[in-house]
This record gives sequence, structure tokens and C-alpha cells, in this order.
Amino acid sequence: TATEDRLLFELRNKAADIRREFSEVLQQNEKRLSALEQKIRLASDQEVFFIFKKSDLKPEIDGLAWLDQDFKPLLWVGNVADLEHQATSWSENSTSLLSTSFLVRDRASYYLVQLKKVHENRILVSFKLLAFRPQFQSSYLKEFLLLKSARKAGADLNFWEYTADVQSLENLFTRHQDEYFSPQREEKESRSLYFPLRNEKGRILATVTLNSIQLLEKKADSFQYLKLISCLCLILSLILCLVAAFQSDLKNKKSEAIVLLAGSLVFLSVIRVILIHTSEIKLISGLRIFSPEVAAFFSSVKIFKSPADIFLTILLLAILCYLARKFIRRITSEEISKPEDSSLINIKKAVQILLVSIFTSLLILTIATLTRIIVANCNLNLTGFTFSLTSLLLYLSLFLLALTAIYFLIEPLIDWAFSSSSRLLFNYAVYVLGGLLFYLVLIIKFRPQPALPFQLLLWIVLPFIIKKTKPGLFLYVLLLFLASGLQFYLIQTETAAKTRQLTENVLVHQVTSQKSWGEMAIKQSFSELQKKTREISVFLKNPADRNFARYLWDKTIVSRFNWNSCLYLQAADKKIISSFSLNLPFFPEQTDSLPFTPVPQFQEFFLEIMGREKHFLVGYQDFGQPQTPSGRLVLWLSLDPELLPFYHSANPYFELLRLNTLPSLQHFPVDLIVFNQKGQILNQTSRLSFPCPEVELDKEGSNRQGQWIDLNHEGTSLRGYALLLDDGNIYVFYYRTASVRSLLTTFFKIFFLYLIFSSIYFLLHLLKKKELFQMTHTFSARVYLAFFAATLIPLFLFIFFTQNMVQKIFSGRFVQEATSRAYFARSILDDFISLQEQTSNHTPEISQDLVFWMSNTLNNDVNLYKNGHYLSSSRAEFFETGIMPQLLDGETYYRLTYLNEPLVVNRRTIGTFFYQTLTIPFRYQENTYFLSLPFPLEQQEISETMKQVVEFIMFSSFFLMLLIALFARTIKRMIIFPIDKLIRATREVSLGRLDVRVEHKSQDELKHLVDGFNSMVESLKNHEKELAEMSQKLAWTEMARKVAHEIKNPLTPIQLSAEHVLKVHKDKHPEFGRILQESMSYIISEVENLRRIAQDFMAIAREADERKEIVDVSLISQELLAPFVNTLKGKIRLSIIKEGQIFLVLGSRGKIKVAIRNILINSIEAIKDKGLVEMTLREKPSEIEVEIRDTGVGMAPEVLERIFEPYFSTKAGGTGLGLAICRKIIEEHGGRILVESQPGQGTKTTLVFPKLVDSQNQVIS
Repeated sequence: TATEDRLLFELRNKAADIRREFSEVLQQNEKRLSALEQKIRLASDQEVFFIFKKSDLKPEIDGLAWLDQDFKPLLWVGNVADLEHQATSWSENSTSLLSTSFLVRDRASYYLVQLKKVHENRILVSFKLLAFRPQFQSSYLKEFLLLKSARKAGADLNFWEYTADVQSLENLFTRHQDEYFSPQREEKESRSLYFPLRNEKGRILATVTLNSIQLLEKKADSFQYLKLISCLCLILSLILCLVAAFQSDLKNKKSEAIVLLAGSLVFLSVIRVILIHTSEIKLISGLRIFSPEVAAFFSSVKIFKSPADIFLTILLLAILCYLARKFIRRITSEEISKPEDSSLINIKKAVQILLVSIFTSLLILTIATLTRIIVANCNLNLTGFTFSLTSLLLYLSLFLLALTAIYFLIEPLIDWAFSSSSRLLFNYAVYVLGGLLFYLVLIIKFRPQPALPFQLLLWIVLPFIIKKTKPGLFLYVLLLFLASGLQFYLIQTETAAKTRQLTENVLVHQVTSQKSWGEMAIKQSFSELQKKTREISVFLKNPADRNFARYLWDKTIVSRFNWNSCLYLQAADKKIISSFSLNLPFFPEQTDSLPFTPVPQFQEFFLEIMGREKHFLVGYQDFGQPQTPSGRLVLWLSLDPELLPFYHSANPYFELLRLNTLPSLQHFPVDLIVFNQKGQILNQTSRLSFPCPEVELDKEGSNRQGQWIDLNHEGTSLRGYALLLDDGNIYVFYYRTASVRSLLTTFFKIFFLYLIFSSIYFLLHLLKKKELFQMTHTFSARVYLAFFAATLIPLFLFIFFTQNMVQKIFSGRFVQEATSRAYFARSILDDFISLQEQTSNHTPEISQDLVFWMSNTLNNDVNLYKNGHYLSSSRAEFFETGIMPQLLDGETYYRLTYLNEPLVVNRRTIGTFFYQTLTIPFRYQENTYFLSLPFPLEQQEISETMKQVVEFIMFSSFFLMLLIALFARTIKRMIIFPIDKLIRATREVSLGRLDVRVEHKSQDELKHLVDGFNSMVESLKNHEKELAEMSQKLAWTEMARKVAHEIKNPLTPIQLSAEHVLKVHKDKHPEFGRILQESMSYIISEVENLRRIAQDFMAIAREADERKEIVDVSLISQELLAPFVNTLKGKIRLSIIKEGQIFLVLGSRGKIKVAIRNILINSIEAIKDKGLVEMTLREKPSEIEVEIRDTGVGMAPEVLERIFEPYFSTKAGGTGLGLAICRKIIEEHGGRILVESQPGQGTKTTLVFPKLVDSQNQVIS
């Protein structure tokens, strides 16, 4: 079918990608090897090492080795395998390997290896790690596969070593052209493609299986991106719709604001539902912040199922409450402005305060409850401050919770409820009554909350703080301080309760049930070994395989738990013929005297080892007949407290190979110390020690229930849980109790973290208002920033360098302590060899038991290498499972062997975990032994010390920053406040207000500056008065000249007309009547012209001292247009457009009307035929615009430049004073006039007036 063909085509494409990538790996290996071969051909061994170091290697996956002709490693760098031991299983014709790539398995690692014979006795080897498959995986230890294309396709790879028989595979792939498709028996059955990966010679190195189901799953994963993008786009569109709704005019009325708030609730709920589906997408759900393992608690709608979900839920709730805060501010301001019947005020106010009190109490209870729930259901210790993304999300959730309740809801409600300052005592009495009723019901109906006194205190002081503190930044910080104090108390008490619960319910159970688990494990192991009875009987008759004990141990449940144990088989004469041990010595002499039993028998042993009593379970079984036994199988199991799952669980080194379902104690540090009946310490997990406490016994002589006790170690307070078990040992679990300093430090950490979150909130708020950059330009802001920068920068530098200093101090201590331990271990080894030489004729052999004794003596793990090869270890499971390599670190081996350094300290890694090791050599005969001591707890001790140092610095820095803030505020009062007064006074002077005087009481340098400013203003006032008098004289002179000029022009024709009438009358002219009428008409018109000139001059000279009133420009415009609409109908079309609702200005109604009329008449007169005059009223945030546009003749640029000059006119008979009067009127009202015109296209004139503002300088809306 077409679907099947497409599926097969995709499988082939994926196979081609895998083949191509593997071929590139082969080519890169070959090129690197060829390049190195040219460089080292003439180099000495030591030079070879430096060439290796300079090569471009990735030490985690690449390796280089320098071998002799017997494959014995001489030098190596990076990740390499032990080919010397591998070569023992190769065929005699191993020289064929020198010309091809092949594959080597070294326990959990698979290497691509290529050899080059450089000299007759030197071989260059290149290693490439293809895969790492550990027995167990953890957060520190993961599987690794080099081929990315195989990982993406979900392919299964099987690797085939050089010694493997692949002939059958060769035959299969030869028949199917190197690709084999599994047959499809049913229509919906999956198909698999099976193909080989070959080297340069065509030999199979690996086989790959591509399954159609896996391919479809990977393909489905690609659609996850599309689904994720779709969800994010949908969320973004909803957010934009919500923002657009709030920027619209829907919120201008109370009813519309309620609808908008309800719509916001619906929108945010829809967004949260989409986010729930988004978090379930495979790409997202795999992230740690969406993992319920860290923090989660039950909810029916899955809104608290991970740290990210907790944060998103509280974030959307905070947004909704922020919108509610704005709504509360709106309705409360409207209610305050409305007059009410005084008889109803008291009752209504009392009910309001009562409801606000109950609601405030409920919100405080909600903060406490949700905080407790989050902390109780979190596996992180929120007092310890691990700054990961997960913990930051939890801290941010707690911060938003406090901000939402205290600042967004409680603060505006209390401010509204206590708005009447005259009845404050009555209001507070009602408030207390409501809260007490609420808490009384709470105590009666439910059990009291742990933080109830703190909640009551916060509820009582909130009204005083909110009403007595000026709204602003200081009020916010004060409220945040109180909220963080409440949450700190809850976090601290809940964390202590979790630690106690963990100790009582989990750790104690682990101790008391260890023996039961051990008995179950050893019995289950023998049940599994019963299946191998026949093989064991055959082996006892013919003990040829020395590794048979290891084979049997691997089949037991003990091996799967990596339980410290040993298994050995004894012949009939009790001689050990095969054995295997995991971190446990052999004690055959303890079981030799046990009676014969054909079925498994189990016993309990207490042995004293290195001065310490150890607890063991032993199981054994005999084979053959009682009279003729053929042998015995023995399995020892350790019940040492060190094997408890939590014993070292705060350190990954001890967790790597443990099947541990317990939460790590890294965040809840609980230590254990075990005392015997004499009060001697048997085991302890830390270096703290104290005398054995007295434990009260029950009737049976034990105390399995345990009891809590207070302990002390060198001034350090401890809280312990002691119990006495049946073995007579006292087990004490203990943890450090918080001191006053640590409590204060933890609180300040939370408070500082909340301040950082708050700064982000305020930065966003300032960016929204575009005030951020204006603030940074102020001198006061720069002073604060300078002081805090001068404090914080040295503080951070001090912390950084202190960390380095502590690191160096501990490194020095580590080297000293490790060196003494290593030399002591070497002396033990030397004594052992000497003793063996004296008591035996054979060459001494170092057994696993010796390393175990050394480890117990030093109380430290010991790894022993012989000539660079792993020999034995007290942590053998690391080497047996392939987590640690079989070869010593190459650089360490080179420095100790070739450079003869006495010791080497270096860093080792296991997965992503690193620790320090110290290695020293021990030479005996022709062999060199290397004692390597790991110190995995060193970094933990450094971290603990750094934590204490940082706590002290944080504690000190808080008071330092407080002192700096007070100092900066003092500087602000001394310098910035006077300068600010001068700046405001300067602005007043620039506006022409010279009745300004700055007061400054301090007798300092600023006093001289202030006095100089006041003197300057006084001088300016005197000069202004003189200039005003002079200007008035000049103005009257100029006015008289202009009046004389203008009046003289009409008087001349009047005089001529009168003389002409007299002359005609004297001459008795026959048309005297007509001439008299014409002359009188002309004289009357000129007199009217004189009257008009007088009115114009009076308008210019009139002072702006008329009473100002609120003027509606819209009404004036309609009044002026009304007479012209009907008069000019059919010739000029007049219209008015309003862009806005309110067009109020403050000024003289008559003058504003004159200014608009003059412009309107000019526009009408500019139209010679038909045309349009359009008036537009435009409301702006702080201005009112009146725009008058006509389609008249327009004006040339040279005319436009002179239109405001007095007496300039283009109209016949015009005075040229109309526009001058208009501009004077507009400027008197604080506005401006703008004119745009082009010949033939008309003119647009814009009058701009300041919008009316109220007494608080707020624009009236």
C-alpha cells in the first residue's frame, strides 16, 4: 500500500542518516590518527604525552593511548579502555587489527578503536566512546549514545566486539542487501528495519534496529512543536485582546468596569486552561519545572501539579487582583465624591468596615494556608536557598501570593474603609469587632493555625500602617516587610515539621527494618540460587571456572541492590575454590564449624572489625551427603548502618548505585550517630559528636518509639531523636537547630529576594509610564544609585574573593589531611608486604581484604592500581559496573611515573558529579602500585562553610545597606532638597512669577547660593518694574503716533468734502441737493471708518483683567456657525466635527468668541464662489484644538509670513488688525495659533487652548 511504501521510505532515510554519521565518525578517527602518526614518529615517550595533550580531544568521549608491542599501556590521555586485558582474548593473528577499526567493550562502555603501528615496538591507539550504558541511572548518571541520528530515530543498537562471531549476521545481510525488513503478518503490525554498521573493511561493528512504531512516535514528537506554538499564539492573542479591552473606553463607567473585570476573569481562566494543556505536551512536561517530583499538591483541575503550574496559577490570580485593585480604586473614589444622607452614613460605614475586616482576616489566612501547603508539598528546603529555576519559581509564587493579598487587595480596601479621618476610633473599633468574630469562628470550627498569633498581629497593625503612612514606595516596602515576615515564620515552622516527620516516619523505619530487608534479600537470593543447584554440583566436582562465584552472585537480588556482600564456594576440605566480594572481607573461619545442612540455613553474626562491632547475616547450604559432602555455598550480607539508603544521601557519590526511593537529604540534612551499650560511637555520618544521651526504656527494655531530645556540640544547638533497638545500640538522628543569627539571615534573604522581585515589578510599571529614563536623570536618583553601587559592588567582590579564599584554605587542608591518610595507607601496604615476605616464600599478593582493612582504618575509600591497572577498591561496585575506568587517570600516571612527583591531586568526575582525589605511588620490585583516595565530602564541607560565610555577610550587609540608605537620605536632605527648591523656584521665575523666595536655614555653602538666588530674583523684579514703566511710555507714544496717522487719513477727505459743499452752496449750484447728499454720505462713511479704527485700537490696548470663567468652546462654535448656515446656504457649506466629548477651557468668553469669529469671517470672505468651511473641535490629553479649514483662494508664502503684522491686509478697506487681535487673545489664554495655506488650495487655521484642569492639576475628564 502507499502508506506502507511511505513508511519503508522513511525507515530507509533514517537508516541512511545513521550510516552517514557513523561513516563520518570513522573518517574523523582515521584523520586524527594519521595526523598524530606524523607528529610522534620521531618523538620520545614524554614528548608523545605532550603531543596528546595538545591534540583536539574531548576527554569525555575521546582518548589516545601509547602502547608497546604487547598492548601494554605506556601513556594515555582522555577516555580509554584497557586493551592489555582485552588482548588476552584476541586470536593470535591480532596484527590484522592494525589496519582497521574495531569495537571494544569495557563493562558499561563501548569504544570504537583504531590502531597504528608507529615503530616496531610502539602502537598508537585512538578511542571514541560510542555508547555508555550504566546499570543504574540517576540525575548525575545518564546513558550516552554518540550517534545523534540514532537517538532522534529511537533506534536500538547492538555492538559486536572483535572477538564476537558475526558470521550468521553476515549471511543474513548478504541475502538481503544489508537491510532486512521484518515480515508483516497483520495489517496494523509494526515493521522493523535491521541493518549493520560496518568499518572500512566491511566488518560488522554494530547492528541497528529501526521500528516503525518508534519512528511514528518520534514523528509525532515533531508535531509537539506545532501544538506548542499554537497554544502560545492562542495565549498571546487572548492577552492582546485583554490589553486592548483595558485600553478602550469600556472602563469609564462603573457598570462597564464590572463587565470588564468579569470578562478578565473569564479570559484568564481560559488562558489557565490552555496552559494546563500546554504543560502536558511532551516537550514541556519533561522539563524539571513541570515535574511534580519537586513540588505539587492535589487539585481537581490540575492547577498545582508542578512548580511551574503553581507559579502560573498564582501569577494569573495576581493579574486578576491587580485589575480588581484598579476597580476598587475607581468605585471608592466615585462613592467618596457622592453626597449621602447623613442618617445612613454611620450604618453603611460600619457594615463596610465590618466586611473589610472579615475579608482582610480571610486574605491573611489564605496567605498563611497556601504558604503552608506549598512548603509542605515541596521537596526543596526553602530556607536553604538553592538558586535553581525551580526554587526561584516557588519563591516568586510566594512573593506574588503576598503581593496580591496585601498590596493589591487589603491596602486599597482598608484605605477606602478608613477614609473618614474624623471617625477613626469608631472605625477601628468596628474593624476589630469584625476580625475577632472571624477568628473566634475559626478557632471554634477548626483547629488553631500554627501562625495564628502572627496573623492576628498583622491584621491589627495593618490599618495603622496604611492610614498613618504616606502612599508610596515606603508604604509598599513596609507592607512587604510584614508579609515576608509572616511567610518566613511559616516556611521555618513547616520546614522544621517536615524534618521531624521525615525522621520519625521514614528514617527511623529504615533503621528498624534494615534487618528485615536483609533477611528478605538473603532468603530471596538463596531461592534464586536453588535454580542453579545442578550447575553448583557440577562445579564442586570440577572447579575450573574461577569466576563461578561472580556468576552466581550476579543472579541474586543482592547484586541488583548492590548490597555489600560476599559469596564463596568451599570444597569438602573447607578450602575456598571460588569467591566474589563486594566491599566485604571473607570470614570462612566463622562458617567452617557450622553443621551440615542440605537446605539453606541463616544465622546472625556480630564480629569486631578494626575495633568496631559489625552486624552480618549469613546464609549457607551444603551439597552432597553428610558423610561425603562435596562442598558448601556461603553468602554473607552486611547490616552496617553505612548501607542505609539515607546514610550519605546528601552526597551523590554514595547515591549513584543505590536503588533509593527516599527523598534526598541534601535539602533536609539529618545525620545519624550510633552508640553501643558502653556509649562508644560505632558509626556516624558527620564529624559532629556528643556524649551518648540517656534514653528512657519501656517495659521490654527498649525504646523503639523514640524520644526527642536537645543536644549540644561546641555551642551548636542540635535537635535529636533517640531510640534504643533490640541489638542494644542507641541510634540518634539529629539536625542543627536554627540560631538567632541564622533565622535573621534567612528572613533577610527572603526579604531581599522579594525586593528584587519588586524592583522588576516597579521597572515594568515605570517603563509603562515612560518614567524610568526621567528618574535616572535626576540628581537624587544618581545619589542613591551611587551610594548603593559603592556598597553592593565591593560586597559582591568580597563574596567572590571570599569564596576563592575559602576554596584555597580548604584545598590546603584537604591536601594536608589527604596526604597524611595516603602515607598512612602506604605504610600499611608496606607493612603487609614485609610481613608476607617474612612468613611466605611466595611473592606477596594484595587481596581485596587488604584494601577493605585499609579503608576501615582510614575511614576513607581506597582505590588500588597496579602499573596503572585497577587492582582492588573499597568501592568495587564503581569499577565492576563500569562507572569508573579500569585505568588510572592518564595525567596522574604520567606525573607519578615519568615526572616522579610524590603525589598528585586532581579532580575526577562520575557523570556530572565531581570530587577530589589524591594519588601516591608505591614501588615494589618491578611493579608500581598507586593508592588513590577519593574525598567526595570535601566539596560538601566547602559549601557548608561558604553558606555560613555568606550568611554572616548577608546579615552584616543588611545593616550596612540600612546605614547607607539613612546616610543617603541625610545627604538628600542637606543637598538635594535645597537644590530641588531652587529648581522649582527657577521654573516659577521662568514663568514670570517673581514673588518667589527660597528659605534655607542651615549655615552652609548652599546658604550663599540661596541668598544669591533670592537677591537675583529681587533685582529682576525691580528691573521688570522699570522696564514696564518704560515700555508703557513707549507704548503710549507709539499708540499716539499710530492713532494720529490713522485718524489723519480719513480727516483729509472729510475736510475736502465739507469745503466742496460750502463752495457749491456759495456758487448756488443747481445740483446742490445731489452734491450735498453725496458729500454727507461720504463724510458719514469716513466717520464710521474712524469709529471702527477707534474700536480696533481699544481692543488692542484693552488689558486682560476680565474675570475668567469656564468656557465651552463647543457651544461658542455652534453659536457662531448658526447665523451663517442659512444665510450662505447654496453657496458655502459649513460643518462642524467633534473629536472628543469635553471641550472646556478657562478664560474670557467674549474674547474667545471674537477670536473664533474673526477667523471664521476671514475663511468665509476668502471663498469667491462656492466652497466649504469645516470647523473641527479636537480633544487632546491637555489641550483643546479648534481647526477651521476653508477651500478659498489661499495665500502665497510671502503673504503668510506677514499676516500677524498690525495694519497688514490684503483686503480692500481692511485695517490689518484682525489677526493681530486674534493672536493677542489666544496668547492671553496661554494658547497658540497656527496657520497653513497654499495658493488655490485654501487655508487651515488652528487655535490651541489649554484644557481646563482641577485644583490637583489633573485634567478634568
